[in-house]
Amino acid sequence: MLELLSSRRVLSFEVVRREEVEKLVATIRDLSIANLSELTLSFANNVVCRAALGDEFGDGGYGGKGGVWIRQLLSETQSLFGGFCVADFFPGMECIDRLRGFHGRMVLTSILPRLEPGELTWSN
Repeated sequence: MLELLSSRRVLSFEVVRREEVEKLVATIRDLSIANLSELTLSFANNVVCRAALGDEFGDGGYGGKGGVWIRQLLSETQSLFGGFCVADFFPGMECIDRLRGFHGRMVLTSILPRLEPGELTWSN
């Protein structure tokens, strides 16, 4: 972690940040109405993906399928992290989590990164 966030490494990603800011500004310029929450999340995701993985996520993230897909995945993951799992406190009562659908949502979330965007959806 220290090597990823060293001052030399952070400075080396300046080009990535500048390119992503230019894309973000161009996207905002082209839209008549812009959801800044989604655009900011896509911007941060693209900067992190390009810095860590060397490539953009999905279709660039700014309104592309990849950006929507990662937001759905992150939202579901956050919901699971914040949820109450009975089996964590009472291991013998895991069946309650299965009846509530908690276990199935965890399994679905764990396989989603291996699927193509839009291949599988869930409803809340």
